[in-house]
Amino acid sequence: MLTRKVFNDLAIFMVGFGVLIGIIFPFFVLLMGVPRESVLQPTFILACILAGVFVGGFNIFLARQVVGRRLKIMTTKMLLAEGMVGMRMVDADAPPCNEKDCHIPVDSDDVLGDAAKAFNALVQSLSLSYRTEARVKAFTQVISSRLELEGLCTTALDVLIEHSGAIGGALITEQSGILALSAVRGIEHPEGLLENPLLWQVLKRQSPHHVELPADVHVNALLVTYTPKALLFLPVSYKDVPVGVVILATLDAFDAQTRAHLDLFTGSLALALRNAITHNQLQKLAANDPLTNIFNRRFGMLRLQEEYSRAVRLEQPLGLIMGDLDHFKAVNDTYGHLVGDRLLVQVSSLAKQALREGDIFIRYGGEEFLAVLPGASLNDARTIAERFRRLVEENTLQHGDQIIKTTISFGVSALPDSEITNMTTLIDKADKALYHAKELGRNKVV
Repeated sequence: MLTRKVFNDLAIFMVGFGVLIGIIFPFFVLLMGVPRESVLQPTFILACILAGVFVGGFNIFLARQVVGRRLKIMTTKMLLAEGMVGMRMVDADAPPCNEKDCHIPVDSDDVLGDAAKAFNALVQSLSLSYRTEARVKAFTQVISSRLELEGLCTTALDVLIEHSGAIGGALITEQSGILALSAVRGIEHPEGLLENPLLWQVLKRQSPHHVELPADVHVNALLVTYTPKALLFLPVSYKDVPVGVVILATLDAFDAQTRAHLDLFTGSLALALRNAITHNQLQKLAANDPLTNIFNRRFGMLRLQEEYSRAVRLEQPLGLIMGDLDHFKAVNDTYGHLVGDRLLVQVSSLAKQALREGDIFIRYGGEEFLAVLPGASLNDARTIAERFRRLVEENTLQHGDQIIKTTISFGVSALPDSEITNMTTLIDKADKALYHAKELGRNKVV
C-alpha cells in the first residue's frame, strides 16, 4: 500500500490510470485514420490527459459516495457497539446495544451487504446474550431469597416456562431417593410423570433429554387442551448430586439456543433448590421427634397454642387426646430399649390410621402422646381415641420368635367446656382423664 489509506491509494491509482489512458488515447485515434497533424498536437494530448484525470477523479468521487458512505455508517455503528460493550464491562446495568441503534441497513446484495448482515447478527446475539444474562441474574436474585421449597419451585417453574415459551411444565424434586411433584403448571394428571422411566435416566445420566410427540401428556390452557409436540427433561444437579428435574412441554420443538439458555437457569436453580431442601430438612429436624418422626413436644405445643387460639376466636370445637402406653417400662426391662423404641415407632405409625387428615400428633414425653383434633367435639375425640386404642390392642410386634403385644390408655378433653379457661386447663383435664383410665385398669378411653 502507498499511504495505508484505502481511498487515498485508490485515488492515486485511478488518477494515474487516467493519465496513462490520456497519453495512450491519441495513438488509438491515429489507428482510426485521423490525420497525424491533427492528433499529435500538444493541446490535443493535454486535453486527453486532463480528461483521463477528470474521469479518475470522478470515479473517486463516486466510490466515496457509494462505498465510503456505507463504510462510514458501518464504522459509526461498530464504534457505538464497542462503546456500549465497554460500558457493560464496567457497569453490568448499562443498557445493551439494541437492534434499533446498532443495526446497519442492508441495502446491497454483495460483500458489503454480507458484512452488514454478519454485523447485525453479531449485535443480535450480543443483545440476546445480555437479555439472557439479565434474566438469569434477576432469576437468581429472586430464588436465592426463597427458602420455602414450595414457593421456590413455583416461582422457578413460572420463569422457566415464560423464558422458554413452553405451554406447561413441572418441577420434580428428589429427596432421599423419593421423587415429588413440587410445582406443576397446566399438565393434566401430572402424577403420571413420576412413573416415566425417563426421569430416572435423566437423573442418573445428568444430561437433558428431548422427547418428541409425548402422546400420554396433555396440557390445559384455559378452555383448550393441547397435546404437546415435545417434552424437554432438564436435570438439576448440585455438585454432580441430582436434586430435581424440570419438565417443559411445547407445541414446537425447543431450538438449540433456548436449550442452551435454559442450562444457565438450571445452574442457578440447583443451588437454590439445594438450600431449600436443606432448610426443609432442618425444619423437620427441629420440629420432629428423631425417633418417631412426629412433632416433638416443643413444636407440638406451639401448634396446640395456635389451634387453641383459633378455636376460641372462631368459637369452634377442639378435641385433645392424651395417651400413654400401658406397662411400657416392663417392655423395656424385659426386651431392652431397642424393642421399646420399635414399639414407639409402630404406635406412631398406627396413629396415621386412627387420626384424621389435619390432626396433629405429638410425642409429649417418653411413652406419652398428644393428639390435637381441630373441629372435633368431645364425642368425636372419644370415637377417634377408641379407634386408636383398638388398633394398638390388635397390633403385634415380632421380636425373634416372640410376639409382643401392648395396650394404651387415653384421656380425652375438648372445647367448648365451661371448666376450661385456657390451654393449660385443656391439657390438665385430658391428663386427669388419662390418670383415671389407668386407675380403671388401663386399655381404656376416659
